Formats: sequence, structure tokens, C-alpha cells
Amino acid sequence: LDFDIDEEIEFIFKNKDKIVAIGEVGMDFKDGTDFAMQEKIFRKMIELAKKIDKPIVVHSRKAEEKVIQILEEYNLKKKIIMHCFCGKHKLVQRIRENEWYLSIPTSIVRDEHFQKIVKETPIHLLLTETDSPFLSPYQGIKNEPSFVKETIKKIAEIKRLPEIDVETII
Repeated sequence: LDFDIDEEIEFIFKNKDKIVAIGEVGMDFKDGTDFAMQEKIFRKMIELAKKIDKPIVVHSRKAEEKVIQILEEYNLKKKIIMHCFCGKHKLVQRIRENEWYLSIPTSIVRDEHFQKIVKETPIHLLLTETDSPFLSPYQGIKNEPSFVKETIKKIAEIKRLPEIDVETII
């Protein structure tokens, strides 16, 4: 690593009153390496989030089941946000059962996986995100934060709610 994780944790702890959440942290089996080290650091970040009582924003690319298993060990109800979760729907069900949040990217406009998540998930467990510059709602165009309005529109359509209600709830 190019940095000392314990030094980073100490910095976060010292500044905990200025911090709203820990993240994005987790595990990446697609582009990542040294999975044992990833798990060790992920566990340290979970423990920090628990210690300072902050939500944790979780990255879990190609490591979804492992990440959920680890998170379940810590029992952080209402404190976990699953960022752009691309895992299987049986894992999405576990996320719902744990009452964790699912952040929905703007690519929901053209992505049936996220449309199904929204359809099956209570709106109080949904958040929006841009994941800029990736996962644009428009093919061939880089994503930008203003496109989050497209997520709101699509959630409203799926949930059969007025857009203003979706905005207010989320």
C-alpha cells in the first residue's frame, strides 16, 4: 500500500465530528488483488464505522457474497449503504432483510437489474447516486451528477408515485 491504513483510521477518528459516513470501502474481486489484505482493511473500516457510529458506504464488485457475510458479522442495522450493488437478487434479498440501504445509479434508466431492485425494495431502503462519470443513463455519454433526476423519474415510474414524493422520501 502507498499509505498507512492505521494512520488513515486515526485521522478519520480525530475528525469524526466532521464526517458523515465512511466510504466507499469494501472488496473488489474484479480489479483488486491481495484479497486477504482487502478483507483485513475492510474489517478495520467496519470496526471504525461502528466505533464512531457512522454509516458505511460499501463497494462489493464481484465480491458481493463475501462482503455481505462479513457485514452480517457486525450487525450494523441501518448503518450500511450498498453502493451500486450488482450482485444476484438472492443477495439483494439478504440486504433487504438486514434493512440496509441500496443506492441506485442513473443507469437504472436502461438497466433491468436495478429496475428489479427498485421494484422489489421498499422505497425507504432506496437512495440515489450518480457514480459519475460511470453508469450514465445515456449510452456513450459520461455520467454527471445532474443526471440523478433520471433515477428519480425511473423510481417514480416503477413505484407508481409522483416524482416529488420520491424526491421527498429519498
